[in-house]
Amino acid sequence: MQQELSHSSAVVISAVDQRRLRKLLASEKPEQSHASTLLHQKLALARILAPEAMPPDVVTMNSRVLMLEIDSQAEYGFTLSYPWLATDPGNISVLAPVGAAVLGLARGQEIYWRGRSGRRTGMRVLTILYQPEAYGDFDL
Repeated sequence: MQQELSHSSAVVISAVDQRRLRKLLASEKPEQSHASTLLHQKLALARILAPEAMPPDVVTMNSRVLMLEIDSQAEYGFTLSYPWLATDPGNISVLAPVGAAVLGLARGQEIYWRGRSGRRTGMRVLTILYQPEAYGDFDL
């Protein structure tokens, strides 16, 4: 999935997620995927906040989100996870294109990309069903 990543406002990432994701990316093989490249870019440009200061409407690691595919109006729910947990049903890895894309987005934000077919696709964050920081779960 080739992304032309367009979204409307700054990406916000928790300091804990930033530290863990940098470590994850450092352990990756030299031939990085498009998603890991996107993740590097997000980490470099994101506004970093302490977990306690994270707004409750932002997608963080281990957040359960409800997304809307804009063209079809289909809704998709998933948990944004680390790669080793992505095999659990309902989880999507942060190293998958959609996982890297939604990290740090807030409720109502949209993300657009072009797929392999060249078709432009967009998704909107409808709601955050669970965000660890909002519940004081800072060590997940």
